[in-house]
Amino acid sequence: ITEGYVVPAAVNGGYRKELHSLLTTQGYAVDYVGTLKYPDAVLEGWVDGDHEGRRGYKIDEIRSEAALWLKRVPNPDVILLHIGTNDFWAGGDVETAQDQLRSLLAELSTLRPHARIILSSLNPRTDSFETIQDQFNDSLPGIVSEQVTLGRKVTFVDMHDGFGTAPADFSVDGVHPSS
Repeated sequence: ITEGYVVPAAVNGGYRKELHSLLTTQGYAVDYVGTLKYPDAVLEGWVDGDHEGRRGYKIDEIRSEAALWLKRVPNPDVILLHIGTNDFWAGGDVETAQDQLRSLLAELSTLRPHARIILSSLNPRTDSFETIQDQFNDSLPGIVSEQVTLGRKVTFVDMHDGFGTAPADFSVDGVHPSS
């Protein structure tokens, strides 16, 4: 989802291409950073294909690599974080995912104290993990409040309600948006 997997070539990069356009239209200078790059971004008319979206990674796996990745990229002003989908797909429970998320937010805030971390809720699913994922989503505003109380620059964005829920809105796996 974050990497942009299973989306048509015209929207290569998942949400990033459209977000880039929306922000630059509003006058913001946008430069995505990350150790990965969409190989066909230039062919799609989109020069800025840098990202750190990791296919299949769970929260603890992102945390274990975060310091290494952040050493290899310029200091980001903003860290976009959409995380947890793979934890539930792998049979994880809500409490463990919440604890791991708190640890990740602490790690990112320590490594990049000036960066704004924008944590999004997880988008809807059409598979059997929607209920547990909804429980996780419901806890995110509280986790963000805890982080803010600790002096961390974390903001919550509800992306769940921004997605459609019709089967056509998803790829065949019922998890990845179709556009």
